[in-house]
Amino acid sequence: MHIPKIVITGGPCGGKTTAMTFLIQKLSSIGYYPIVVPEAPTILMQSGITPVGGVFPLRVFQEHVIDLIVHLENTFHRAAVSLPHPKPILICDRGIMDALAYMPEDMFWDVVRSRGLDRSSMRDARYLGIFHLRSAALGAEAFYTTANNSVRLESVDEARIVDERTLQAWVGHPHVAIIDNEGKNFDDKLGLLWKKICRVLGFPIPLEIERKFLVEPVDLMLLGIPHQAVDIEQRYLVSPAADTVLRIRKRGQYGAYTYFETRKQEVRPSVRVETERFITPIEYLQFAQGQKSGTVILNKKRHCFVFKNQYFEFDVFAAPNHGLHLLEIELTEEQDVISLPPWIKVIRDVTDEREYSNYALATIK
Repeated sequence: MHIPKIVITGGPCGGKTTAMTFLIQKLSSIGYYPIVVPEAPTILMQSGITPVGGVFPLRVFQEHVIDLIVHLENTFHRAAVSLPHPKPILICDRGIMDALAYMPEDMFWDVVRSRGLDRSSMRDARYLGIFHLRSAALGAEAFYTTANNSVRLESVDEARIVDERTLQAWVGHPHVAIIDNEGKNFDDKLGLLWKKICRVLGFPIPLEIERKFLVEPVDLMLLGIPHQAVDIEQRYLVSPAADTVLRIRKRGQYGAYTYFETRKQEVRPSVRVETERFITPIEYLQFAQGQKSGTVILNKKRHCFVFKNQYFEFDVFAAPNHGLHLLEIELTEEQDVISLPPWIKVIRDVTDEREYSNYALATIK
């Protein structure tokens, strides 16, 4: 039984606690049974297990945090599987990658490797979507407070740093949504969160809305742009329906991969009905035997980054499309305004040009 699992994360005083109550009501109203996985660091710190004042060494505390997150998620997942309700969903108050924001990177990777975890299994394959609520310290400073959380210790400036570190910890996941404070009251913020969650859950219709740009090459590393580079291999299969494109994808970093099967039906240019599911490595190899004749394996390096609260994907293609560079962004609504990074030179918008679709690029010319 597939049970969707989403992460609600963000900086200090971002509104997670209120958002959880809001989401329980909203998800229940559309037929889900929400199960909230509580925040592990808060449980530990409120029980006296804390790194504050050197009570517990940072590494020891974070080991307990990661172990507790894994234990809670696995326990709640087993409970959800046993539930007679047809549509359980897990809402995680933070996830494993959040721990990266609170300790040195080398320490984090050493801890997770000692638990047999890798980047793909604990970030990409574990969660359906990541929803980052920006701290009130970014754009709503008048509402920033530590009074409503006994373990929140950060000043406004410290909260801004932690917020950005938390967001960067999740960059690389296929579905990251950023809910900011600019020009919004808190009800607006919750409304935007709900729209983005509905998009990932495919409610009421699983639409994919994206914009795609042909761009000139750029070296994000040289420019010092925080990003994650992800290897993608995808194959197009014989589809059972003429109006459906069927694809399998292998996606990962450093030799660890997550596998997906995706079906797409075009509604109109830039808008498609998309359904996606995780598959196993064995299924990927089995399905690959059904690769559609006249197509090649599509390989690209995807660079994921954040600019002005937008989640971009910069694709650098390998042969037979070597030299092609495309910039993509998924939207919540067709009318969403996009702010493009000034350090990427856009040649033109190719959203409506079919020759730049992944399917066309995988077709033998």
